[in-house]
Amino acid sequence: MIHDYIDARKAFTPRTGQLQRSINIRFERFSAIISVNTEYAPYVEYGTRPHTIIPRNRRALKIPTRDGFIFRKRVSHPGSKPYPYFFADFENRIRAVEEEFRNAFLEELM
Repeated sequence: MIHDYIDARKAFTPRTGQLQRSINIRFERFSAIISVNTEYAPYVEYGTRPHTIIPRNRRALKIPTRDGFIFRKRVSHPGSKPYPYFFADFENRIRAVEEEFRNAFLEELM
């Protein structure tokens, strides 16, 4: 359902597909564990406040432009708005999963 939500462009428009590929589901006994394995997943889900970006391992940040690159010692990022995809429409997703489970259970009883 999370993948369908993203594919329908209800959350964000994927650039590389890495975030969507990192969504995993693992089944354990009578439960399912859904996880996202990228560092930036929470920033997409919840957004960010304005902040300053400074280079960690270099002397400058390399920023791509149409004409090549520019280099900066620091950049003031304006922040980003949240693009909920994981917990978006959560109540409806829970209801749909419950209904699907109920139908599969009843089908097995018949």
